[in-house]
Amino acid sequence: MLARGHGESRSHSPLVLSGLIIFAMLYGPMGAFLPELYGTRLRYSGAAVSYNLGGVFGGAFGGTFAPLIAGQLLVSTEGSWSISVYVLVMAIELTMAITIVCILLLSETYLTDLSEIRSEGSEERRLVAGAREPAAG
Repeated sequence: MLARGHGESRSHSPLVLSGLIIFAMLYGPMGAFLPELYGTRLRYSGAAVSYNLGGVFGGAFGGTFAPLIAGQLLVSTEGSWSISVYVLVMAIELTMAITIVCILLLSETYLTDLSEIRSEGSEERRLVAGAREPAAG
């Protein structure tokens, strides 16, 4: 639909496709990676909170200023190609750099024994239950 009527849009199809492939490479493994960071007791909540906070804090930079930058690019270059280049550059440089740093800093849980993680939850429950008991004396 976008390719019809606008000769400029056809030339941007490879840029849009490249951006979509890069975003798929980022979001595809996220569904398996985020829950792996948390124990079984907090797995769903931890993945949901980390995903949404990442969107809030990550979107604060790109989401707040992206429309302003895109508008300025459209006015100054008199074409939408510059917006496509901006999105592609942001996807490659900023997003990939942040992703690589996070992956390097986070621990691997491949050989982690889940019983150890479960015992941490039991320890937490025991401490919470102990705190609720009235002090003797």
